Amino acid sequence: MNDKVLNLIKYIVCYATDHSIALTTIRLVKFVYLADLYNARFNKGETITQFPWAFINYGPYCSNVMQSIDDAALKGFINSKAYENNYSEKDYRLFSCYDENYLSIKKEFQLAVMSELQYAIRKYGDDTAQLLDYVYFNTEPMQNVRKGDRLDFSLAEQPKPLASIETKKLSKKNIETAKGLVNKLKEKHDAARANILKDDRQAERWRDQLYLSTLDTIDSEPLPTGLEGVSRITI
Repeated sequence: MNDKVLNLIKYIVCYATDHSIALTTIRLVKFVYLADLYNARFNKGETITQFPWAFINYGPYCSNVMQSIDDAALKGFINSKAYENNYSEKDYRLFSCYDENYLSIKKEFQLAVMSELQYAIRKYGDDTAQLLDYVYFNTEPMQNVRKGDRLDFSLAEQPKPLASIETKKLSKKNIETAKGLVNKLKEKHDAARANILKDDRQAERWRDQLYLSTLDTIDSEPLPTGLEGVSRITI
């Protein structure tokens, strides 16, 4: 197994753990996909893993990445803890990593790629639904594909640089006025953040084992087709 792929998985899990984010299998797979996407955007379609991805169920899926996650856990790159899933024969897992030196792994990858990846982990790491929406609707390889199609990373587009803006010099009075407005905005921001944290604490009460296992179940392998029989509904 490619050690660079294992180190990528380790970095994702360690970075998430460092920011108090618990990664399920769904989340971890999707963040590996995003790492490949961001690398493709800056490197003419070339991915980090060089694995084939396909559109299965609710987004990108790669059996090689699943195997790499298992290998990373087996070799001690990351920690994996299984939880019983009452709604599926397959248990779901949470991943963590507590290596204090994990930041050194970042040197193996392009800075712009890792910056994008870190932002995505912070933004979507605790919200599987939003993460799935993002990879499904806002990533180039997922556009105009059907279930089972292989994803084409050559479609990845490098973000356009922001246009330069010419700024005008401000008078001392205007500067003081601007500082006052900035301070007011900061107060509003701090108050809004406090409310968000309060809402998150209340919502966390509902994110129990059933919640996490349900999210993991919806992105598992497709159910086999060709089942036959008669169903009866009793009222």
